[in-house]
Amino acid sequence: MPALPTGNDLRRLPLRGLIAYSARSALRVQPLYWVNEEHPEAQECCAAVDDAIRMALDFAAGKEIIPDMATGIEYAVHRAVVVACDEKWSDRRAALSSNAAYAAINAVTTAVESESAGSRSTEAVRVVTASVTAVEAAVAADPAIRHAVIADFNRLSRMSLGIFPNFGKAVDPAAKGVLGPVTPSRPNAKRSPEPKAKTSDKLGQPPQELETLGVDRADTAEQRRVVADAESKLAAERAELARQRNQIAELADKIEAGWEKLQGERRQLALERESLEQARSDFNERQAAFEEDRRRFEANNEAAQSEWDMQENLL
Repeated sequence: MPALPTGNDLRRLPLRGLIAYSARSALRVQPLYWVNEEHPEAQECCAAVDDAIRMALDFAAGKEIIPDMATGIEYAVHRAVVVACDEKWSDRRAALSSNAAYAAINAVTTAVESESAGSRSTEAVRVVTASVTAVEAAVAADPAIRHAVIADFNRLSRMSLGIFPNFGKAVDPAAKGVLGPVTPSRPNAKRSPEPKAKTSDKLGQPPQELETLGVDRADTAEQRRVVADAESKLAAERAELARQRNQIAELADKIEAGWEKLQGERRQLALERESLEQARSDFNERQAAFEEDRRRFEANNEAAQSEWDMQENLL
């Protein structure tokens, strides 16, 4: 069985290439997502999965993404994962399919945030992690797509889209794009929730059916683990966002304090300049008065000398 590309392998692609790779994987297993129509959120959950994959395709194709809308879709598809993990309303393949869509839209929101992040490489590594999660969830939902997923990566690697961690060139990942058609997975027949069996009925089941129950329990545990991982990741992202907001607020306070200090120093400099101008004006006035007194003294001295000379001549 050929191995899927690792996180280090994926760093050969820029962010748009990464998301094209994960979006096509999620698109292949999109038909596997379903929720029993009796669930009150069935339509909203299905729409959220569709919207998440569509926005990931749009980002890879270079279309403009509205950050708030992307965040809203991310929260909505997280709810779709939670609903699908309840075996009363859906099944394991649907849970994995929605988890692939969630990881794909998470890669989009993280890539968008990287534009304004202090360290783009840090956010880009998170995009790689989300892409790995999306593809692994998609292949777990339908192992038959493994070869197609690897072929997508190989094509993208040969396209010279740019370098990690930049956005890179746009690439149309849709079925009519340069990467070729996307063969969707074949969904199972939708089923309504079955009534719970009585304890006595379970005890009377043959060994094969008991084994099936064990598999179902394992699937449920796996689904719960997927949901727990998604919730843990979401909580970590929220904490990181709060930390970044606090850093921005602290930086804004420092900038404000620095501005006020600069304004105070500017006012002080203006006062000192005014004082210096006044001192210079006073000095000029005193110098002018001194020059006037000197001229008067010299004139009086000359007059006195002339009078003294005349008296000496008379004598």
